[in-house]
Amino acid sequence: MQRLDWVLLAGLATLWGSSFLLMKIATTALPVFTVVLGRIGIAALLLLVLIHLRGLRLPRTLSFWAEMCVMGLLRAALPVSLFVWASTQIDSNVSGILNSTTPLFTAIIAHVFTTDEKLNRQRVIGIMCGMLGIVVLVGVDALAGLGQNVIGQLAVLCATCSYGLAGVYGRSLRKYPVLVTITGMLLMATLLILPIAIWQASQLTLSFTAQSTAAILTLATLNTAVAYVVWLTVVQRAGAYNASQVTFGIPFIAIVLGYLALDEQLGWNMLVGLLLVLFGLAVAQGRLRRRRVT
Repeated sequence: MQRLDWVLLAGLATLWGSSFLLMKIATTALPVFTVVLGRIGIAALLLLVLIHLRGLRLPRTLSFWAEMCVMGLLRAALPVSLFVWASTQIDSNVSGILNSTTPLFTAIIAHVFTTDEKLNRQRVIGIMCGMLGIVVLVGVDALAGLGQNVIGQLAVLCATCSYGLAGVYGRSLRKYPVLVTITGMLLMATLLILPIAIWQASQLTLSFTAQSTAAILTLATLNTAVAYVVWLTVVQRAGAYNASQVTFGIPFIAIVLGYLALDEQLGWNMLVGLLLVLFGLAVAQGRLRRRRVT
């Protein structure tokens, strides 16, 4: 990975890491799928305006929209729905640990379906170190929750697998401008989530507040529209596996923001977890080996 790729990855981790705080603010007043629909739908509309201003057009071919349907399902509609449902079944710490399997699933899927992202020993070691770092970060006690609600945990694993599939599939979309791909993807994801959001909203009374509205708008503009453009750019520049490593950075951002905004406590495990993750990234990238050789 080049220096720009690391900068983009750090920015992406910051954007997606802050999503947890913003989602928590938004869902205090609104149903989860109303928030998700607002986040994705508003982002899609904003990007539609942007591509028009850039002089770009969405293709009208059936093949394009079929590809966008697959991408919208794999990267947004399916994993978001699975994570939302799983959050009602299992502890968030357990979900955080299972979410760290995203690079592992991505590496395996990329190994099978690509010719230039093959799995090797250093990648496996790096991934395992990164996952261990996440376990230390969220708390070893969370491991006790593994296996207690198998269906909920399988939902998270299916979501992370879906992320891996989306990352590999996204490599094949280089024929379209990144803005066009992300806009089409979010439009199709909006259509897929819309029926669930309408059904959930019909069961409850919606109550928009200034805070929840501001949170949704921020989620839509920065954490979705901008973040997905950055994500696909990294996928197409550095590969699906490298882009998936953003998963390791998201918990650190979420915990720091929780400390700053919600007065949540920090512990020694954060530093140790961070060091393990950084070590894992260095091993996976082969940086330690190159230094020994030189």
